[in-house]
Amino acid sequence: MKYNIGEHVVYCSGEICLVDSIVKRSFDGINEIEYYKLIPISTNKSSYYIPCKNCKAKVRNLLTKEEIYELIDEMPNMSVQWCEDKNKRKILFHSVLRSDDYHKLIEMMHSIYVQRESQREKGKKLLAADERAMNDAERMIHQEFAFVLGISENKVEEFIEERLCK
Repeated sequence: MKYNIGEHVVYCSGEICLVDSIVKRSFDGINEIEYYKLIPISTNKSSYYIPCKNCKAKVRNLLTKEEIYELIDEMPNMSVQWCEDKNKRKILFHSVLRSDDYHKLIEMMHSIYVQRESQREKGKKLLAADERAMNDAERMIHQEFAFVLGISENKVEEFIEERLCK
Protein backbone atom coordinates (compact mmCIF):
# COMPACT_ATOMS: atom_id res chain seq x y z
CA MET A 1 0.00 0.00 0.00
CA LYS A 2 1.30 3.43 -0.90
CA TYR A 3 0.49 6.44 1.23
CA ASN A 4 0.95 10.08 0.29
CA ILE A 5 2.55 12.85 2.31
CA GLY A 6 -0.19 14.86 4.02
CA GLU A 7 -2.58 11.91 4.13
CA HIS A 8 -4.09 10.71 7.40
CA VAL A 9 -3.90 7.01 8.27
CA VAL A 10 -4.60 4.73 11.21
CA TYR A 11 -1.56 3.23 12.91
CA CYS A 12 -1.63 0.11 15.10
CA SER A 13 -5.37 -0.30 15.49
CA GLY A 14 -6.58 3.08 16.44
CA GLU A 15 -4.12 5.95 16.44
CA ILE A 16 -4.75 8.50 13.69
CA CYS A 17 -1.53 9.84 12.23
CA LEU A 18 -0.42 12.26 9.55
CA VAL A 19 1.99 10.90 6.93
CA ASP A 20 4.59 13.60 7.44
CA SER A 21 7.29 12.43 5.05
CA ILE A 22 9.06 9.52 3.43
CA VAL A 23 12.64 9.31 4.67
CA LYS A 24 15.61 7.03 4.22
CA ARG A 25 17.08 5.84 7.51
CA SER A 26 19.50 3.25 8.74
CA PHE A 27 18.29 2.29 12.19
CA ASP A 28 20.52 -0.78 12.28
CA GLY A 29 23.60 1.13 11.11
CA ILE A 30 23.93 -1.06 8.01
CA ASN A 31 20.84 -1.05 5.81
CA GLU A 32 19.26 2.17 4.65
CA ILE A 33 15.57 1.78 3.79
CA GLU A 34 12.59 4.05 3.19
CA TYR A 35 10.22 4.77 6.05
CA TYR A 36 6.95 6.60 6.41
CA LYS A 37 7.31 9.15 9.17
CA LEU A 38 3.94 9.23 10.96
CA ILE A 39 2.97 11.92 13.43
CA PRO A 40 0.01 11.19 15.74
CA ILE A 41 -2.69 13.86 15.57
CA SER A 42 -3.18 13.61 19.34
CA THR A 43 0.36 14.87 19.93
CA ASN A 44 2.98 16.25 17.60
CA LYS A 45 5.77 15.52 20.07
CA SER A 46 6.33 11.97 18.89
CA SER A 47 6.64 10.18 15.58
CA TYR A 48 6.75 6.67 14.21
CA TYR A 49 8.94 5.32 11.46
CA ILE A 50 7.28 2.50 9.55
CA PRO A 51 9.12 0.69 6.73
CA CYS A 52 7.40 1.54 3.43
CA LYS A 53 7.76 -2.04 2.22
CA ASN A 54 6.22 -3.59 5.32
CA CYS A 55 3.56 -1.21 6.55
CA LYS A 56 0.43 -3.20 5.65
CA ALA A 57 0.22 -4.95 9.03
CA LYS A 58 0.43 -1.72 11.04
CA VAL A 59 -1.02 1.05 8.87
CA ARG A 60 -4.38 1.34 7.11
CA ASN A 61 -6.52 3.98 5.46
CA LEU A 62 -9.16 5.75 7.50
CA LEU A 63 -12.72 4.60 7.07
CA THR A 64 -14.68 6.63 4.55
CA LYS A 65 -17.90 8.47 5.44
CA GLU A 66 -19.81 5.89 3.43
CA GLU A 67 -18.22 3.02 5.38
CA ILE A 68 -19.11 4.74 8.65
CA TYR A 69 -22.71 5.23 7.54
CA GLU A 70 -22.91 1.54 6.54
CA LEU A 71 -21.55 0.45 9.93
CA ILE A 72 -24.07 2.61 11.77
CA ASP A 73 -26.94 1.38 9.58
CA GLU A 74 -25.96 -2.26 10.34
CA MET A 75 -25.89 -1.74 14.12
CA PRO A 76 -29.50 -2.76 14.83
CA ASN A 77 -28.93 -6.11 13.10
CA MET A 78 -25.71 -7.03 14.90
CA SER A 79 -25.75 -10.13 17.05
CA VAL A 80 -25.14 -10.35 20.78
CA GLN A 81 -22.66 -13.00 21.84
CA TRP A 82 -21.31 -13.32 25.35
CA CYS A 83 -18.55 -15.66 26.42
CA GLU A 84 -19.10 -16.64 30.05
CA ASP A 85 -15.45 -17.64 30.62
CA LYS A 86 -13.79 -14.37 31.66
CA ASN A 87 -10.31 -15.49 30.57
CA LYS A 88 -11.47 -16.53 27.10
CA ARG A 89 -13.51 -13.34 26.86
CA LYS A 90 -10.48 -11.20 27.72
CA ILE A 91 -8.45 -12.90 24.97
CA LEU A 92 -11.34 -12.52 22.52
CA PHE A 93 -11.79 -8.82 23.30
CA HIS A 94 -8.05 -8.21 22.98
CA SER A 95 -8.10 -9.91 19.59
CA VAL A 96 -11.07 -7.85 18.39
CA LEU A 97 -9.46 -4.59 19.58
CA ARG A 98 -6.32 -5.39 17.57
CA SER A 99 -8.13 -6.61 14.47
CA ASP A 100 -9.24 -3.35 12.80
CA ASP A 101 -12.50 -5.17 12.01
CA TYR A 102 -15.08 -2.54 12.87
CA HIS A 103 -17.98 -4.96 12.42
CA LYS A 104 -16.52 -7.19 15.15
CA LEU A 105 -15.63 -4.15 17.25
CA ILE A 106 -19.17 -2.82 17.19
CA GLU A 107 -20.63 -6.29 17.84
CA MET A 108 -18.31 -6.57 20.85
CA MET A 109 -19.44 -3.16 22.13
CA HIS A 110 -23.07 -4.11 21.64
CA SER A 111 -22.57 -7.38 23.55
CA ILE A 112 -20.80 -5.59 26.40
CA TYR A 113 -23.57 -2.98 26.53
CA VAL A 114 -26.27 -5.68 26.73
CA GLN A 115 -24.30 -7.49 29.46
CA ARG A 116 -23.78 -4.22 31.37
CA GLU A 117 -27.54 -3.57 31.34
CA SER A 118 -28.23 -7.14 32.45
CA GLN A 119 -25.77 -6.80 35.34
CA ARG A 120 -27.20 -3.40 36.28
CA GLU A 121 -30.69 -4.93 36.57
CA LYS A 122 -29.23 -7.46 39.02
CA GLY A 123 -27.53 -4.70 41.02
CA LYS A 124 -24.10 -5.79 39.77
CA LYS A 125 -21.34 -4.27 37.69
CA LEU A 126 -19.26 -5.49 34.78
CA LEU A 127 -15.79 -6.80 35.43
CA ALA A 128 -13.10 -4.12 35.15
CA ALA A 129 -11.56 -5.91 32.14
CA ASP A 130 -14.89 -5.75 30.30
CA GLU A 131 -15.26 -2.04 31.09
CA ARG A 132 -11.71 -1.42 29.82
CA ALA A 133 -12.47 -3.27 26.59
CA MET A 134 -15.62 -1.16 26.14
CA ASN A 135 -13.72 2.07 26.83
CA ASP A 136 -10.92 1.13 24.41
CA ALA A 137 -13.44 0.26 21.70
CA GLU A 138 -15.38 3.50 22.25
CA ARG A 139 -12.17 5.52 22.08
CA MET A 140 -11.21 3.91 18.77
CA ILE A 141 -14.67 4.33 17.24
CA HIS A 142 -15.19 7.87 18.51
CA GLN A 143 -11.75 9.10 17.43
CA GLU A 144 -11.97 7.80 13.88
CA PHE A 145 -15.66 8.59 13.33
CA ALA A 146 -15.16 12.14 14.67
CA PHE A 147 -12.12 12.77 12.51
CA VAL A 148 -13.70 11.46 9.30
CA LEU A 149 -17.10 13.08 9.91
CA GLY A 150 -15.62 16.40 11.04
CA ILE A 151 -17.38 16.43 14.41
CA SER A 152 -16.07 16.43 17.98
CA GLU A 153 -15.55 13.09 19.70
CA ASN A 154 -18.19 13.87 22.33
CA LYS A 155 -20.79 14.25 19.53
CA VAL A 156 -20.24 10.80 17.98
CA GLU A 157 -22.80 8.97 20.14
CA GLU A 158 -25.39 11.64 19.39
CA PHE A 159 -24.59 11.39 15.65
CA ILE A 160 -25.02 7.59 15.74
CA GLU A 161 -28.32 7.83 17.64
CA GLU A 162 -29.67 10.43 15.20
CA ARG A 163 -28.71 8.31 12.20
CA LEU A 164 -30.33 5.21 13.73
CA CYS A 165 -33.56 7.10 14.43
CA LYS A 166 -34.03 8.15 10.79
